[in-house]
Amino acid sequence: MSSLQRRFHANVARLQAQEQEIERLQQQNLQQSRRIDEADEAHEKQVVELRSELAERDRMLQEQDADMDHATQTIGMLMQQVQALRGLAARAEQAQRDAEADQILRHVSRDSDDGGVDAEAVQQLRDELRTSLEAQQQSSRQVCQLEEERTWLKETAEMLSVELQDLNNAKVELERQMQSDQNARQQVEKEKVKADEEICRLKMAVGLREEILTVLQSQVKTMCTDREKLENAIVCCQRSADHRLRTLEKDRQLMEAENHRLRDELSALRQELVRLDRMLRSLENDEFNVMSDYDGLEREAAMEVDSIDTHGVKVELGVAATTVAASSSVIAVAHPAENSQEQYVDELAGVEPYQS
Repeated sequence: MSSLQRRFHANVARLQAQEQEIERLQQQNLQQSRRIDEADEAHEKQVVELRSELAERDRMLQEQDADMDHATQTIGMLMQQVQALRGLAARAEQAQRDAEADQILRHVSRDSDDGGVDAEAVQQLRDELRTSLEAQQQSSRQVCQLEEERTWLKETAEMLSVELQDLNNAKVELERQMQSDQNARQQVEKEKVKADEEICRLKMAVGLREEILTVLQSQVKTMCTDREKLENAIVCCQRSADHRLRTLEKDRQLMEAENHRLRDELSALRQELVRLDRMLRSLENDEFNVMSDYDGLEREAAMEVDSIDTHGVKVELGVAATTVAASSSVIAVAHPAENSQEQYVDELAGVEPYQS
């Protein structure tokens, strides 16, 4: 496995891990948002309930204050009526005493007259006495009624005093309860402040996670883009390798053809060498008189043999270079990452061209 493929697989694994982390952060973000909403709803509901309870208690306290004010006014009015009735009873008693005094005076005056009073005066005295008795009886009845009314007013005042005391106690208890509710409301306000701070902290954490999520998403997009580029590069490398393989195959075929041609030429040169060797041997069997000519021919033949040998060596070197180049082509095809086309061109540049 090449380093490019290893990096590709490592990036794919890292991309999958980051996608899983992003999904986990999204789920956690949704859960925290849900918990924040539920806490807000519960807190708002509790605040509304406490406000309604406080409003109800304020209303009850106002009603009790109004009842206490009304009871106080009633007690004051009743006390005024009691005072008025007491004055009326005192006036009735005074009238009764005055009537009794008048009656005594009449009896005294009647006794002192010695019977000198006429019948009309007696009748008038009787009428006055009867009127006085009726007034006395009426005054007695009014005194009894006033006493009964005074007793009722006293009992009513005592009952209203008890009710007023109960109302005062209830007011004190309600004030104590309101103070307790006020303390509870202050505690709720403190808890609300703490909850708001916790909500702010959670919102900051959610914002931070959203920023992290955004960064991770951008990294994922970047890695996806890099992966696409890497895949395109792999496709391009594969195409380049295929094209290079086809080119090397064509070069190998051309080298094999050149190798065959050089081998044929080497074979022809060897046959020519054999022919010249035979010609040299035939010349050695000639007569002595052509020795001088033979020497010249021998020198020419030796020079030609040397030229042929040199050319044969060059041909053999060309064949060897062709074989080496073909082997290098096969190796380059088998290992494209290790042998490049520039190395192949350098190897071909090291081979001397054929010269006829």
